[in-house]
Amino acid sequence: MFCITRRGVETFYLIIFFTLFFLFERFTAQEKEIEAAKTAQYQSELKSLKAQIHPHFIFNTLNAIYSHAIVENLDSKFSNLIFQFSDILKYVVYEGQVKEVALSRELEIIESYITLQSFRHEEHVIVQYTSEITNNRLYIAPLLLITFIENAFKHTGNLTGEQHPITIEIREHSNVLHFYCKNPYTGKNDGILSSVRETESSENGIGLENTKKRLDILYPEKHHLHITKEASFFSVRLQIHLL
Repeated sequence: MFCITRRGVETFYLIIFFTLFFLFERFTAQEKEIEAAKTAQYQSELKSLKAQIHPHFIFNTLNAIYSHAIVENLDSKFSNLIFQFSDILKYVVYEGQVKEVALSRELEIIESYITLQSFRHEEHVIVQYTSEITNNRLYIAPLLLITFIENAFKHTGNLTGEQHPITIEIREHSNVLHFYCKNPYTGKNDGILSSVRETESSENGIGLENTKKRLDILYPEKHHLHITKEASFFSVRLQIHLL
């Protein structure tokens, strides 16, 4: 008689979870390409990119997996990861299309993203995250900071050996947002970058360059972006006047 053990069920759900996470990263990458296509007015390319993936399929699958995880009484941490992943994806597809969102909501998504990536790279990455917001009525353009965090995980997650630290600090004082992200880096010492185009990865460089353009458009004369690449680390400092 064929019998599926509890461990087997958990393994199955983990496989599904990581598959969906891969689809999510592919989807967000396509969203960045769509944004670039909009900027360049490449309408034919835009239609093609939009047709490549339908988010409702992932939403429905996630809801089904989450329901099964509850029914099977699996580890609550795993169930929460599924819920957080679903929330992030919905945010990217729907709330991410509006001009501004509550800063508290943006930080909620960032924290969920950090939790998911920390789970995914738990063998090689340790995250030191702090946030301090004094004005809960502030708004910010959605998905503006997550590119820098994604970039940090991409580089650090590929490192081997002991756990490597990623430092993420998000603070607000007098309606000015202060963002800092630092991750290990192995490469040539280039000092302070004068342009985001000089990043070592073309894929990451495109994402960072698009974010820089968004900042220039959304917060002209109201932000300061400072990116540094040294022999052992890569860091981003960003200040945005939100009012």
